[in-house]
Amino acid sequence: MKNNSKIVILPVDNGNMTLFKLNDLNKTTILYDMYIREKSTDKDDDSYDVLEYLMKNIETDELGRPFIDVFILSHHDDDHIRGFENYFHTGDLSSYKNEDKKIYIKEIWGSARFLKRASKFNVLESDAKCFNTEMNRRFNLFMESKKIQSTGNRIKILGHCPDGGTEGADKVVCPIGDNTSTLNENDLRDKINILVLAPLEQQENEDYESFKKKNRGSVILNIDIHEKKYTNKILLTGDAEVDVCEYLNDEYGEDELEYDILLAPHHCSKYSFYRKNSNDESIFYEKAFNALSYTKTGAKIIASCREFGKDTPPHSEAKDKYINLVGKSNFFYTAGNKVSGKVKPIEFELTNAGTKKALSKTAAIGTTAAKEATGEPRGHG
Repeated sequence: MKNNSKIVILPVDNGNMTLFKLNDLNKTTILYDMYIREKSTDKDDDSYDVLEYLMKNIETDELGRPFIDVFILSHHDDDHIRGFENYFHTGDLSSYKNEDKKIYIKEIWGSARFLKRASKFNVLESDAKCFNTEMNRRFNLFMESKKIQSTGNRIKILGHCPDGGTEGADKVVCPIGDNTSTLNENDLRDKINILVLAPLEQQENEDYESFKKKNRGSVILNIDIHEKKYTNKILLTGDAEVDVCEYLNDEYGEDELEYDILLAPHHCSKYSFYRKNSNDESIFYEKAFNALSYTKTGAKIIASCREFGKDTPPHSEAKDKYINLVGKSNFFYTAGNKVSGKVKPIEFELTNAGTKKALSKTAAIGTTAAKEATGEPRGHG
């Protein structure tokens, strides 16, 4: 019996690390962001070992080297890229050292913004700098030959550089608003389609400083994964804040924004659809929330975040909005997904009848027992 494709949201507190495992012949893997903290690999620490999980759930090549088919970075914040320098191979595969047991990436996807150096608008930690160096290495290889490179040197740029930096690179650029089903030069149109929704271009009357902020440039994707006649839709939103969500609402509609699974923006921050006014009061902006409200029947919302409490995000106000949208049994957050007191990944199978909770014990908000999450069917509105 053929296994279903899966999405796995790993528990990394207020970070993001989302793994897709497709059931195509190549067993394609896609990693959206990473947050591999040193303590999560320490056997004396209670943090979930996401590196161990990753190594057990990805493929190895004929030489025994572990790899990811596609890695997609949403933006440069450390809680979305930590671990890249320590645990992922950079440079040509000919320089790979078997004793390091690092993961290599067949094809990197990233925003055209990532080709830029660090600046006062784009302060980068060590892992983000390492990622930028590797992305530029791959981009320069393409620009020198204007040919698609070999595995381990491939790149896909999401959006064009407004200053012309991607001119002549159309073969490796997917413009914002376009779709692609080609992953690592494999045509997977029968299995997957990825719509690139953002980063959006600078908007009219938007000041440059706001435009250049890291969260403003989050890579946002709506991923269709086909299983027979059903299309499972997964909306990935990075750290999108209220401005970005309003832009999404203005730019797109139900066809582009509907979902079976929403990875809630910015670790369940209310500032994805709230703003503070001059009196420091938080004001709800319906237009921004509307962009996150195109639910399919039985839709699930997942927040990659720590426990709800005094420290924010996550915000209880955002959680309440999401629960009102999809029902309590269809809202999940990673820190609350525990078995015998230990956090576990949130895993969904993507079936020909929609998303289905994996058989491993997991829990919806407010529960500790394993249960199937179906919830109340709600449409957009």
